[in-house]
Amino acid sequence: MTFENVWLGKFAILQGNLNAFYYDYKLAKGMKQMKIENTAIAGTLESSDAQVTVGPSTDGLDLTIQSSVMNQYGRQIYRVAKETLDQLGVDQASVTIVDQGALDCTLKARLECAVYRSLGQSDQAIKWEVL
Repeated sequence: MTFENVWLGKFAILQGNLNAFYYDYKLAKGMKQMKIENTAIAGTLESSDAQVTVGPSTDGLDLTIQSSVMNQYGRQIYRVAKETLDQLGVDQASVTIVDQGALDCTLKARLECAVYRSLGQSDQAIKWEVL
């Protein structure tokens, strides 16, 4: 087990109660939930980029992060990924992020692209201005 997985696991446990509260809040507000049914990839392994893989899961959200800057920015990477997935309504998926020092905006764009590709919506009329 790598340091990233141990660290992320402990952080995810600390966030558990907040996630349950936010999930109930989303359901109460009638927010749409996206169900990931296919595997999709977005991004590259080049410097200052991130490769995001999104696939189906039956056990809730499984978020794995590998980063060359995990010690410095691991919490921020997790926060951006979790917020982006929450905004998209993704609560059941297997998400793997291989980060090579990507900025927050790049990470968010890669996550959105992978989610929309997995839903087969990347070629449809997406309202990008509301994202």
